Amino acid sequence: ASGSRGAILGAFVGTLALGLALGTRRQVLAVAAFAVLVLAANAALTQVPQPSERDPVLNPEFGAREPLGPADAQFLLPLESEIDFPGLEADAKPRRLFETSGRLTAWAGGLEQAAERPLLGYGFGTEERAFVDRYYNFTAERVENAYVATALQLGVVGGALLLAFLVLTALRGVRLVRRLDGYPRRVAAATLGVFAAGLVLGGTQSFMTSVGSPATAPFWL
Repeated sequence: ASGSRGAILGAFVGTLALGLALGTRRQVLAVAAFAVLVLAANAALTQVPQPSERDPVLNPEFGAREPLGPADAQFLLPLESEIDFPGLEADAKPRRLFETSGRLTAWAGGLEQAAERPLLGYGFGTEERAFVDRYYNFTAERVENAYVATALQLGVVGGALLLAFLVLTALRGVRLVRRLDGYPRRVAAATLGVFAAGLVLGGTQSFMTSVGSPATAPFWL
């Protein structure tokens, strides 16, 4: 409901996993109908209302940064926006439904950095220190992808261990749902749905190793 497309997709996949685990056709159809409704609503929100023909009049001093001098390079080309920087006079572009908000560029940059220390990475808990945002279309201290973040922190070894752990957990969850019955089966199905939602959310957020993120505790529990 916040407008986070990754969260919306994760919620859909998690709820779909719950319906499939419980084996009720009605729930699966309800989830599919909900997904169509959400996609239609998002598509409509990108078109309605149409952008205004002129910008509103704002206080020019509010939020404005003045140059420190005629040779203020940070004012002319901010370091946090040096890659793909369109210039100070560029017009703002509206956000599209299937736009990545600069994430693809940031992920590519994160993988390039991870390749510099491929085996063991930069160390656990160093994601926001190892990754430096220099991309104009991306605004975040983290790479916003749990899998790329793990590769940055723990290298190929840590990334492989994480993926193996996630796969084994998923298989264990599926086996539990098939073996249990009644209330325990519903509980197992619900936790499997949370797990599935977290796997999808990990593709758009670096929450798995981010202490304090609202999604971290329920995913690992």
